Amino acid sequence: MRMKIVSSRAICILFTRFLVVGLVTLASGISVSALELASHLSPHCVLQRDASIPVWGKAEPSQTVTVELAGQQRSSQADANGVFEVTFQPMKAMESTSLVVSAGKDKLTVENVAIGDVWFCSGQSNMVWKVRQVPLKDEYVASAHQPRLRYLSMDNVLSYQPQTQFKDKWKVITPESVTECSTIGYLFAKEIMETQNVPVGIIVSAWGGTPVRAWTPLTTLKTLPTMNEVLQRYEQATSDLEGKTVIKTDVRALLEKYEKVRFLTDTGNRGVLFGWNLSDFADASWQTMKLPTTIEKKGLMIDGALWFRLRVDVPPAWSGRDLLLSLGALDDFDQTYWNGEAVGNTGEETPHFYRHLRAYTIPGNLVKQGENVIAIRLFDRFAGGGFMGPESAMTLSPVGGNEQAIRLDTEWKYCIETSVLDPSENPDSLVKTDRTHPQYAPGVLYNAMVNPFARVPVRGFLWYQGESDVGQNAMYAEVFPAMIRAWRQSWGLGELPFFYVQLPSYLKAQEHPGEGGWGALRAAQDAALLLPNTGSAVILDAGEAQNIHPSDKATPAHRLALQARAKVYGESLPCESPRLKSHRVEIDGKVYLQFNYVYDGLKTVDGSAPKGFVFKKPDGSWVWANVEIISADTVVVSHPDVLSPQAVAYAWASNPVHNLINSAGFPMSGFLQVLAKKL
Repeated sequence: MRMKIVSSRAICILFTRFLVVGLVTLASGISVSALELASHLSPHCVLQRDASIPVWGKAEPSQTVTVELAGQQRSSQADANGVFEVTFQPMKAMESTSLVVSAGKDKLTVENVAIGDVWFCSGQSNMVWKVRQVPLKDEYVASAHQPRLRYLSMDNVLSYQPQTQFKDKWKVITPESVTECSTIGYLFAKEIMETQNVPVGIIVSAWGGTPVRAWTPLTTLKTLPTMNEVLQRYEQATSDLEGKTVIKTDVRALLEKYEKVRFLTDTGNRGVLFGWNLSDFADASWQTMKLPTTIEKKGLMIDGALWFRLRVDVPPAWSGRDLLLSLGALDDFDQTYWNGEAVGNTGEETPHFYRHLRAYTIPGNLVKQGENVIAIRLFDRFAGGGFMGPESAMTLSPVGGNEQAIRLDTEWKYCIETSVLDPSENPDSLVKTDRTHPQYAPGVLYNAMVNPFARVPVRGFLWYQGESDVGQNAMYAEVFPAMIRAWRQSWGLGELPFFYVQLPSYLKAQEHPGEGGWGALRAAQDAALLLPNTGSAVILDAGEAQNIHPSDKATPAHRLALQARAKVYGESLPCESPRLKSHRVEIDGKVYLQFNYVYDGLKTVDGSAPKGFVFKKPDGSWVWANVEIISADTVVVSHPDVLSPQAVAYAWASNPVHNLINSAGFPMSGFLQVLAKKL
């Protein structure tokens, strides 16, 4: 991945020159044209039906420009800067027409223009995920002769100032082109085309691994209290980049400039020379650290190598058996030992090593009854580091067995092997934290990948994002709705529909009540439902424990399409998952929960008793609760030993226990409800 920084003026000149030769066809006999059109007006484009259609571009100053589209003609005089604009009356859907622009002797023709519905698709990698990357790619390719479907996929580009142009082109969906299209975007568009009988265009403007703040205008973020600290850091880190644009294709060129001072080099494993990996090493003098956590939270503002050791008591029945050692995600690299023997390591060769879930098999010949020792050398080369969790992912269990796992989220011994001051914490350092991943910076993706479309009429927005914001729940609950409001304001077309995918199940299956994890971020996403004309596709039933990019992209696409079909196109069909509507606490501690969107009633997916509900006890601990469906929309939750529950939750974990659905088959959305005891 490469990225470069160039001035906004230079990039605009580059894009302008590209537009002349690439986005339009020149009329016969014209070798050079002064005419230019807005970036989205390329061959095969889709223009929004039933809405005013603006067409703008540049010509010679004061020149009269005539524009023809589907039998309508409009004229305008370019201003002193050569800018012209005309607006066409709303048009009905049509599969193909031409846009012809004339000014003096110059003439441009944009062929195969469709009038239909345009949906703007954004977020991170699960929205990007292409047809060629999914198991059903052959099936999707075989049915991709779709002249009424088109897509425009934005290259990854960021800017520290709002941009208005881009270089990417529209493409017609064919078996050849569909492989590079967003799978969710394609399947959504196909369902809308087939059910509404109109051409559909999707604009895919998404970038994997990016946080919500990058997609939100900086002016909006400055109004939000939860963003104060992030914005202060951002302003310090980008003071020399005002007016710059960064292109993904040259990302490495930017990062390599800082890499030598940014990334600490591992000079070798000295801990093994001291015997720190051995089971009989005396570590009594080492300090302790409750894992999972970052070393920074322990007050260690350093980079370098640290050792962690834990003594575990292995049951007699496990002796001689292969064990699975799960550690969650470690940032950055690790070398892991069991009773002195190396059993696993993860280094730079592993994609996304900093969030890769470590799972190492301990050979049975190393496993003995009683005390065994786990030793881990963690190397943190830059910025935050440590055991990233979640807690539920830190376990030890027999391979292929069903015995209860030993939890490893506990106090570990630790010692520093070698360290330097973390340059991201050093204000005098040349290294600036926000340059580590410049696409994370506040507002930079809005500037380059959203703002250029703000004058392009669309039918609505689709969003799949949130994985990169797990753990920032309060911030997300404030920023996400603010982003939606800001986008709508930028388009100026009222409360445009905004439908998003709630995060799926992920990581190790829930074993303990009240884990939170991704459940808390899902609740933060749902803050958007307080805004009008929004909707959520709940896909707890479509996740994968070990795959942050679930292979099932048809389920989220279909549920997004159902949201649109019901709320935008007026079809009478179920589209919602059950959500908590009200609650009542009785004197005996029983909690009655009423849900909306049950349609013909609640049921379980497998016909068994409801599960996944938990109570928070007065001492702060959580317990599994008993649940009974007592009517079409109501359940009663209880526990014989909990007469004063402090909270009730459902599906409150990263990969939660859950089995309640409505009659339409949609899974109930998870929730946490704080309770007040009835007097």
